[in-house]
Amino acid sequence: MANQGTIPESQRDKSGVNRSQNASEREPGFQIGDEVKMVVTQPCPDGNTRTFHKSFLVADSRPNQSHWEYQLKDPFTGGLWQGGKWFLETNLRPA
Repeated sequence: MANQGTIPESQRDKSGVNRSQNASEREPGFQIGDEVKMVVTQPCPDGNTRTFHKSFLVADSRPNQSHWEYQLKDPFTGGLWQGGKWFLETNLRPA
């Protein structure tokens, strides 16, 4: 059996297996323009607050260490939600 040190790098891959350039990198769960929903809490005119699922459009995305973050666009106002704050992918669900 051959020693790994004697096999050229170009021949070390097994059939059907490709080496990843960055094994820890993962694809984003949502694309720009995708509709997503997230739980939000907003004040009501009577002074109470209400918690509900609100729909958004993904405005931008960025990787952050081992997860993805997204800026959300409010489809009713056209503006970024909470001034462009970045939200974790784990807080979002497909709409």
